[in-house]
Amino acid sequence: MSEDVKVGRSGPIMLCTINRAERNNSITPGVFEGLLTAFREADLDPECKVIVTKAEGKNFCVGADSADLGNWVGQPLDQVYYTNFAGKQGTTKQYSPKDSLDPLGMNRWAFEVAQIDTPMIAAIRGAAAGGGLALALLHHFRVADTSAHFSTGFGRLGLAGELGLSYILPDLIGRQAALQMLIADHSMSGREAKEAGLVDEVVEPDELDDEVMKLADRIASLSAASVRASLRAVLEPRREALRSVMELEYNQQRTLWSSSEFQDGVRRLLARLNGGKTEEKP
Repeated sequence: MSEDVKVGRSGPIMLCTINRAERNNSITPGVFEGLLTAFREADLDPECKVIVTKAEGKNFCVGADSADLGNWVGQPLDQVYYTNFAGKQGTTKQYSPKDSLDPLGMNRWAFEVAQIDTPMIAAIRGAAAGGGLALALLHHFRVADTSAHFSTGFGRLGLAGELGLSYILPDLIGRQAALQMLIADHSMSGREAKEAGLVDEVVEPDELDDEVMKLADRIASLSAASVRASLRAVLEPRREALRSVMELEYNQQRTLWSSSEFQDGVRRLLARLNGGKTEEKP
C-alpha cells in the first residue's frame, strides 16, 4: 500500500486518509494506487459496509502537484501518463511501451473507482480543486465543513475537465451551474455547494468528523445487499455515458496539453506559488 494513503477500520467502516498535507494532498500515482487498492479491498470484504475518504492538513485535495506540472510540461500527455502513471495507480490493466494507450488514459483509474459498489463518503475541508474536485465527485456522498471551497481551475491552466468531472458535475448541480464552474471559473464555498447540491451537508470544522461518521454509521446499519443494489440501480445506467465522456476528456486533454496556452498557464501558476518569481522551466 502506498505511503501517500493511510488506511484503517472502524468496525464496518473503512477509513482512507490522503497523507500529503505538505503538498496540499495533491495527486500522485501513490494516491491513486492507495485509494483504488483500498476501495477494491472494501468492495470484496462482506464485513465492510462504508468507505470514508478524508485528508490530512488543511485541504482535501488540490489536484495535480504544481511541481509535477512544471516537470511534465512540454512532454506529450501519453508519454507523461506512461512514464509516471501506467502500472502505478492500482488499475487492473498494465501497459507496455509498444501499446497504443487506451484512450481513457489516467481516466481508467477514475472509471474503476466509479464501479465501486460500496458506499463512499468524502469528508472535505479546505480546497477540493481540479482533479481533487473530481475525486470528491466520484464519491457517492460528500460532507464539507465551512472552510471548504470547490473549483475546477482548468481554464487558468489552458486545460479542460478530467476524471469524469465533465459528466458528474452537471449531473449533480445542473448544466448551467456546472458551466459557471468549468467555463466562467466560478468557485463555490461549502454553503454554496450545499445549496447547489454538490455536497450533502455542511457543518462547522469541529463537527466534520462526527457528521461524517454519523452518516457512515447510518448507512452501515442498513442491509448491505440492499444498499449495494440501490447504488447499482442508480449508477449502472450512467456508467457507459461516464466512460464516453472520459474518453472525450482525455482526447481533448491530449490536444490542450501540447498547447502554448497550457505552457503559459503552468508558468503563471509556478510564478504565483513562488511569490512572483519566474521559474526557469518549463
